[in-house]
Amino acid sequence: MPETNANTQSLMILRDYQIDCEKAIEAAGAGKYLIAMATGLGKTAIFTHMENPGRTLILSHRDELVRQPERYYKGRKTFGVEKAQEHAGNEDVVSASVQSLQQDARLHSYAKDAFDTIIVDEAHHAAAETYRKILDYFSGARRVIGFTATPKRGDGIGLDKIFSKIIFMRDIRWGIEHGYLSRIRCHQVYSNYSLGDVSITAGDYSASGVESAFTDKNVDTI
Repeated sequence: MPETNANTQSLMILRDYQIDCEKAIEAAGAGKYLIAMATGLGKTAIFTHMENPGRTLILSHRDELVRQPERYYKGRKTFGVEKAQEHAGNEDVVSASVQSLQQDARLHSYAKDAFDTIIVDEAHHAAAETYRKILDYFSGARRVIGFTATPKRGDGIGLDKIFSKIIFMRDIRWGIEHGYLSRIRCHQVYSNYSLGDVSITAGDYSASGVESAFTDKNVDTI
C-alpha cells in the first residue's frame, strides 16, 4: 500500500477503489451492510480510514486479525484489545476476539450503545451463534459493516440474516484485470479424499480436520 511516510500509517494514501468503497459506506448511512472484496485488495486500510465512524468495535476470529488493525490507527486513535487476558478500556477502537467477547461477563461489561460502528472482519462467519450473540447485544450501534472475500458460507446459511445488502464489491477477477492482484497459477490434483467426516464451525471446515483428510495414509493422489 503506498504511503507518504513508511513509518506513519495515518498518512496512508488510499487507492481509488478504496476511496469509492469509503464513499459507498458513507452514502449507505445507518444499517447493516456487507462489503465483498477479494483478499489482497486492502479491506483493513478501508475500515480503519472510515469517515466519522464514532467509537468502533472490530470483531475477528483469529489472533493476527485482532491485532492487525492497530498499526493502521497509530497516531490517530487509541486502540484496545479484548482477548484472553487483555481487557480494553475507553479506547476509540476496541478490537475483540469473538471467542472472548461472547462470554457473558465480558459482553455485559459494555453498554448496549457503547459503539457507534461495528466492523465484522471475515464476515462470512457472522451468521454463527457467537457473532449473532454479540451483534444482537449491541443493539445501539448505528451501523454494522461486514468485510469478506467470500460472501457465501459453506453451510448454506444466508448472510442476509445479518446484513441487509452488499453495498460494494470488487472480486478477484476485477483485482487481476486492474493490476492490483497477481494472475492465478493453479494445478488441479485428483485424490480420493473425503470431507464427509470433517466438522464445520462458523461456516468453515475445521482446518485440522481438512489437514487430516488430505494427509491420511489411505489417501491416494491420482
